[in-house]
Order: sequence, then structure tokens, then C-alpha cells
Amino acid sequence: MTWLGGALAFLAGLVIAIRWLAAIHAIIDLWYTMRTVWLVVSARVVAWSAIAAAVILVVGDRYRAPLLAGMVFHGTVFVGTYVFMIVVGGLKARRMPAVE
Repeated sequence: MTWLGGALAFLAGLVIAIRWLAAIHAIIDLWYTMRTVWLVVSARVVAWSAIAAAVILVVGDRYRAPLLAGMVFHGTVFVGTYVFMIVVGGLKARRMPAVE
């Protein structure tokens, strides 16, 4: 495995994970109008899930690990950011003085 091929596989994993999570977030983002866009949202989730599965199955054994590492890295950073925001937000809320 060349370092360039591994780096490209890692970046491809990042892109796939970003697009898949964006498709999942469309459920939350468009909840107010879900009755009219449910088919489009469902199609995007299914399409990006199928793309991710196809790429994982098609890519060679040499590049599968970096691809999955990119996907897991993005998921870890994504979850870690939200946990960090919740913790910092909770600490900030406790330190604010009461308004008189």
C-alpha cells in the first residue's frame, strides 16, 4: 500500500461519513415538513448507506482499513464535538451569575 493510496482512502472514508451523517441529519433538519419530503430523505439515507457499503466491499483489502479508519475518525470527532459542547455548555451555565 502506498502512502498516497492510503491517504486517499482515508479521505474517501471521511467524505462518505460526512455525506452519510448529513443524510441522517436531514431527518432532524426537515422534521417540520417531513410529510412532504419523507421520500427524498429516505432515498438519500438509503443511497448513502448503499454507497458506503458498496465502497467498503469493492475497495481492495489494502485500502479497506484506511477507508474505515476515515469513517470512524469522522464519527469520533463528530460525537466528541457534541459531548464537548454539552460539557462546556453545562459548565458555562453553572458559572453565570444570576440576573437581579
